[in-house]
Amino acid sequence: MKTIKLLSTVLAVAIVAVATAVEKPKMSVTPLSADKAVVTIQNNNASLFELSIHAQDGELVYYKQTTKPLSSYQKIYDFKNLKNT
Repeated sequence: MKTIKLLSTVLAVAIVAVATAVEKPKMSVTPLSADKAVVTIQNNNASLFELSIHAQDGELVYYKQTTKPLSSYQKIYDFKNLKNT
C-alpha cells in the first residue's frame, strides 16, 4: 500500500507556475525504492517555479518556491515518514 501511495503522490507532482509562459519545463519522476523518488525538472531558459507534491487525499506533502531563476532542479524525496492511510 505504501508503494501505491508513493507512486500516487509522486504522480501528483505539479508545476504550479513557471515564469515563461511559452516554454514548458521537462519533468521526470523516477522511483528509487518503495519510499524514495527523484524528481528532475529541466528548462532551456532559467525561470522561477513552484513545485507541490500532494498525497492521494489532497494533503500537501512538500512545497518548493524558487527565489531565483533556475534552469534545472533535482531532488530526492523520502516518503517513508508519511502516514499510511
